Parts: sequence; C-alpha cells; structure tokens
Amino acid sequence: MIAYKGTENLKCYNLQYQIGKTYIFKGSLVLCKCGFHACKNIADVNYYYSFSDPNTIVLEIEIPDDASIIEDNESDFTKFVTNKFRVLRVLTKKDIEEISNSKVKFDKNGNLIYIEYTNGQWMKFEYNENNILVYKETSNGKKHKFDKNGNEIYYEFGDYWEKREYNDNGQLIFYEDSAGIKKIWKFNNNNQQIYFGCYQGEKESFWKKTDYDSKGRLIFDQHSDGVAYAYEYYKNETREYQEYQDQITLKCIIYNNDGEKIEYTERKNGKTPNQRWKIQKYDRNGRPIYLKAGEYTKELKYDDKGNLIFCREITDRWYKQKFDENGNMIEYEHSCGFHERYKYDDNGNCIYYENSDGNKYEIVIQ
Repeated sequence: MIAYKGTENLKCYNLQYQIGKTYIFKGSLVLCKCGFHACKNIADVNYYYSFSDPNTIVLEIEIPDDASIIEDNESDFTKFVTNKFRVLRVLTKKDIEEISNSKVKFDKNGNLIYIEYTNGQWMKFEYNENNILVYKETSNGKKHKFDKNGNEIYYEFGDYWEKREYNDNGQLIFYEDSAGIKKIWKFNNNNQQIYFGCYQGEKESFWKKTDYDSKGRLIFDQHSDGVAYAYEYYKNETREYQEYQDQITLKCIIYNNDGEKIEYTERKNGKTPNQRWKIQKYDRNGRPIYLKAGEYTKELKYDDKGNLIFCREITDRWYKQKFDENGNMIEYEHSCGFHERYKYDDNGNCIYYENSDGNKYEIVIQ
C-alpha cells in the first residue's frame, strides 16, 4: 500500500527519515502515541502538516503486506498508524497536485490556493503580488480578508462579522463586531500602548491606561475595575506596587537589576502588613537554581551543556535526568519510582524506549 507521511524537515519526533530506508517499530501500536503515522489520502496530510509551512516535507511511503495497521475510524481523515514502512521519495508540490487529482492546488509561486479533504471539506486561498495571504474561504461558510501585511481585517460567518483596523506599524487600533462590541487601542510615539477601551454600543465597559517615563519604562498602569500598578526604578532595584479595588489589598514586589524577584509584601484591609517573601537564585547563565516562596522550596541542577539533570522540592519529590554527549535524554527517574530509558543510533534517532510501567518499543532502520 502507498501512503503519505508529513514531516518537519524530514524529521518526526526523534527520527530523521532517509529515502530508501525501512523503519520498523517493535512495540504496541497506539493511535497518536506509539508507532508511525501517515495518511492514505495525500490531501489529509495538510490537516497535520500545513503545506503552506516551508518546513513541511511530504514523503511517499510504502507499507508492506506484512505490516500491522490501525486506522483512525473516529476521524474524518485517512490517518492510520503502522509498525513498518519504507521511504520511497520526497514529493514536490507538483507531485502532490498530480497525486491528489486536483484536490490540492498551488499557484505558480508555490502558494496553496485550494485543498479538499476526504470528508469533503475544502478551503480556498488568494495572495497578493508579494505572496501574502489576502483572502481565505472555507466550505462551512467562513470568510477571512487580510491587508497587504497579512493582518486580518474582516471575518464573516453567517450573520456574524468582525472588522479590524491597524496603524502604519501593524498595531491593532480598532475592533468592531456584529454583536455591538467595539475595542479601541491607542499608542504613543514610541509605539507603546497607552490606552485600551472596550465598548458595548457607545458605553465604555472597561478601560486600561498606561504611562511611561522618559526612558520608555512603564511607571503607571490603571484599570477601570480598580486595579492599579505603579513602578519605581532605583539604582539597584525596581519596585512594583499593586493596588486593588477600594484599597483592600496592596502588594509590593521588589526586583533586582537582573529582574529576579527578591521580596514580596502584602497588606490587607489596612491591618499590620503580612510579610511573605520569595527568593529566586540563578546561575551565571541565568538558569534558576533555587526557588523559595514561604515554606515551598525547589532546587535545580544542570550539566555542563545546560541540560536540567536534577530537580527536588521540599516535599521530597524529585526527578533526575541524564543526557548523552549529543544532548539526547537517555534516562529519567522520579522519586515516586517511575523511570524511563532511551537509546539512540549514531544519527540521533531514538531506537529504543522503556519505562517502569512495562511499556517499551524498539525501532529498526534498514
């Protein structure tokens, strides 16, 4: 049987596929979890790997007669999982068009302009002279329009519609829909948002206002629901104040110059401040190595290549990970007793897996 497999640059999970090679999965087949997945109808591949994505590479594969197959009968598409297949060739867009019998079409620039799936659903696309999508329509009646920069400016589905407007910098400044909702955004000369308002009809239902200092740093953020944030900047620290409706709750968070949260204070109902603190420590590469919040602590360790190899919490829960010289995980162990083991070939393909629950599989590449 001939079938079609989508990949990302010839790779799927931990396998890098090669033309002419046969791949054998030794283990229990489970749809969407364990085994090799492909589609009988080439158009259906687009549902899982978009033909518009430049990283998508579609393979034509051969399923031998002695292979096991489990079909996805709950899906509208022709997806299945198998334990064995051989890679025949990489398909060009012209190949995909011919195999699909005009159910998939591309324009002269390689842009997808039409696709029809096995279940009869279809999509149409239009592009401008710069190959930017400007129109999309689906068989269920949805229509989308985009401006010259690819921003969606109109959406329609039945009697419902949405309209959007953008400024010269591509920032959304106006939204309106058929339900009577309007939204407005305003920006300063530095392209920083200074206002957002949501309206039901002509009545403003929610707003947010922000202000910045001469260095472009946020200094004030106020919401119509009573929440307000204020920021102060010092030589060695930044302070963030959070005030909530009716001044019931006031919070102060202090950060150092590296952005690490070093202190937290909360006051409620004007009573004596309830001091609670958080500490975060980082290594010289900016990776967290120690976290503390109240009674909760977390310790982390890394190897020389930056892979997380140990994590322990105050509850005595922990996990360990080991990696090979290529950065592939080879062992995982949790304090609950669960563990996993992985093996790879010289090309970095994961060819063996097992865990403490008794699940395991092996992949043979011929």
